[in-house]
Amino acid sequence: MYNTVIVLGAGYNQIQYLKELRKFKLKIICIDKDKKKEGFSYADRKIICSTHDHLKIIKILEKNKFTKYKVVSVIAPTTGYPYKTAQILRKKFCLSFIDQKKVEILLDKKKLRLKLNKLKCSKISILNPKKILKKNFFPLVIKPRSKGTGGKGVKLIKTFKDFKSKKNFKNNNLYVFEKLISGRELAVDFIWDKKKIRFLNTGWHIYNKKNKKIVGATSQIIDKRIVIKLKKLLTKICKNFNFNREVINVDAIVDQKKKIHIIEFEFVPHEGIYLSKECFNYNLVKNYVNCYLNKKIDASSKRKKEAFVSILRKKDFIKNKVKFSNFFKYDKNIKNKKNFIFVGVSVKKYFGIENIIKKYYKNLNYVN
Repeated sequence: MYNTVIVLGAGYNQIQYLKELRKFKLKIICIDKDKKKEGFSYADRKIICSTHDHLKIIKILEKNKFTKYKVVSVIAPTTGYPYKTAQILRKKFCLSFIDQKKVEILLDKKKLRLKLNKLKCSKISILNPKKILKKNFFPLVIKPRSKGTGGKGVKLIKTFKDFKSKKNFKNNNLYVFEKLISGRELAVDFIWDKKKIRFLNTGWHIYNKKNKKIVGATSQIIDKRIVIKLKKLLTKICKNFNFNREVINVDAIVDQKKKIHIIEFEFVPHEGIYLSKECFNYNLVKNYVNCYLNKKIDASSKRKKEAFVSILRKKDFIKNKVKFSNFFKYDKNIKNKKNFIFVGVSVKKYFGIENIIKKYYKNLNYVN
């Protein structure tokens, strides 16, 4: 009987985890609805099916007698609903899993907000769109309740006139309406291992003030007082949900009074996962896999460098050069630029990109 890992997703973002799994003597069953996904080349068996359809996945597993395999882990290195599928499959194969009632809270932004407020891990009011009037209006954020991650589908509404124009959002139970909390936005990655935080990477999201879009994030040392508060909040959440071992990313707002409000809680790392070799004596990809294979996690981590992380897109290229110098203009808090390295993360493989970077930016770390 083969020790087997089921991986939900075979896309570009899952490849690094699949490569790491290949180092172990394991059989890999990969599941994705797109049969052309490149991640399938690293799998021993593939299942062409939506990672959202756990009933169909179980049926296919049973039909192909995959249930006879000794499944030692189910990994979902993606966001949203596949996390729920992973918990159902873990339960089926008698592995550690999160109760479905808690999963429903984690994947529903309205329920999660109410839970975080109750735990005093945030103080963000949920608004009733029917009761929002001109006389009591204040800036608010509209988010999809269950769809959209990493800022997808999120709308910032600054005026009552703008709110009235968003007719599709009004009285719609598919969205959650939250009061806007002003402050800087933290980007955090950490590994929770049996009642303890094993690794913590912190940084700040950086926005283009003109269009309010994220241009990247930093990975850097932040105020120790904020880190202490953050760890307490994260520990409280993890214990409340009774997590065993999880790799988690968190977005949080640090307001003007230095209070922390947790705004997002997901189970796949930010781009910060690529910083392992450049910034730490730590391999986060390896430890992500070890976390879910129930193997030892390397708890030692010492920061070597600070970094600016950005996803590379076509618009960043001007005459075959990458204009990373422009990114610093968005954040005046970065004073000592010489201490920073650049880490470029591509969402697609652009032809010739590696040669361009090596030629013009020797201090730029490119992750393919």
